[in-house]
Amino acid sequence: MLDYRRFSKRTGIFYDRNCGLFVKILQIAPKIPWPLDDGSKLGIFAITDGLSKRGVKLHLAAPCLNIGNLDGFPSNVSIHPLPIRTENTIWSAAKNLFSPEPYNISKYFSNEMLERLSDLVKKEWFDAIHVDHLHLARYAIELKRHFGIPTVLREHNFESEIIHRYALLTKNPLLALYAGIQYRRVLRYEAWAVQGFDIVIPISREDDSKLRGISPRMRSRIIPAGVKVDSGTYDFQFRPKRILFFTNYSWAPNKDSFRFYHEEIFPEVRRMMPETLTIVAGKETERIPQSNLDDGFSVVGFVPDLTDLRKLSSVAVVPLRIGSGVRIKMLELMALGFTVVATSLGAEGIDLADGEHAVLAETPHDIAAALVRLLNSPRECSRIGMNARNLIGEKYSWDAIGQEFYDLYAELIGAA
Repeated sequence: MLDYRRFSKRTGIFYDRNCGLFVKILQIAPKIPWPLDDGSKLGIFAITDGLSKRGVKLHLAAPCLNIGNLDGFPSNVSIHPLPIRTENTIWSAAKNLFSPEPYNISKYFSNEMLERLSDLVKKEWFDAIHVDHLHLARYAIELKRHFGIPTVLREHNFESEIIHRYALLTKNPLLALYAGIQYRRVLRYEAWAVQGFDIVIPISREDDSKLRGISPRMRSRIIPAGVKVDSGTYDFQFRPKRILFFTNYSWAPNKDSFRFYHEEIFPEVRRMMPETLTIVAGKETERIPQSNLDDGFSVVGFVPDLTDLRKLSSVAVVPLRIGSGVRIKMLELMALGFTVVATSLGAEGIDLADGEHAVLAETPHDIAAALVRLLNSPRECSRIGMNARNLIGEKYSWDAIGQEFYDLYAELIGAA
């Protein structure tokens, strides 16, 4: 019989895997992951929910000026809002040109917030500090230096690569110059920061390899992203001549993805299948300028219940050109049983087989041809959609990810 009891040298207590981990963790995130209306929140919440359900006492600290409605959020998680303004402004971005720190990192840090977190640590005496995203890493590094608490960084993306790809793709020469400056700063910062943690948790093998390339001494363990998986039966209904473009239009890489589809891919689709309609859904998609859309597009906006997306289409497209890590939207679409046509970047970090769990294509013509082929093949759509749904349920469910983080902290704290 396996012995799940282990003594924590640091806390002076035993924990039992069968009864719950009797420890407290300070989770520092760039936002309160509620409501679950974008991929970033979903990625953070999967960890928050997974640990709290397994008996871990979590204190969540995040930049927040107005907490809002938390109905449905785990009641056993203590929330500590940090009154920091993190929105981008032209003035603050311009001032950052005279600073050695990356703009998207410096705007999250203040000495006042560090003092608040220090006071919280003195009061609660946490067993570990968990940080979501590179932007908040400096807080944990400073707290570890003062209090000696074990620290974990969840790298949801390889942050420097996102900025690098944006710099290469933007057509605005001033933005390209600014993004190039920021890329070099973030790259240096990321290489420095990941070495300051007891363990770094990349979201994919690709990100782990890239991080090791800039910081060989980094200690890491790969844990993929997760999504909520419907346990019901797979009810496939083919929707002819309908393509779903599901996105969060507030994020710059997603805006680039939509422009790529609208200007270069969809015209090819309409040439091959003239009556095809693209249905655009997701957060802030209603802000897409109507003047930029023709009669081949229908914008439905934010969809609270994702299962309703299956009524709109059976084929989806993820033509991402900028990004890193794993696309939560890709996982959600696959979990719903969609047949997804994606770029290799859109599917990056997901252990899928081309033609079995999704269809991969890169050029506008090849993406369009794949979409049209699937729109003429109900049987192939059903097969790929079912395979995709099974894959996500086996490897990328919230429950599986929550257990992996629980086991990681059991080992880390037990050895501390």
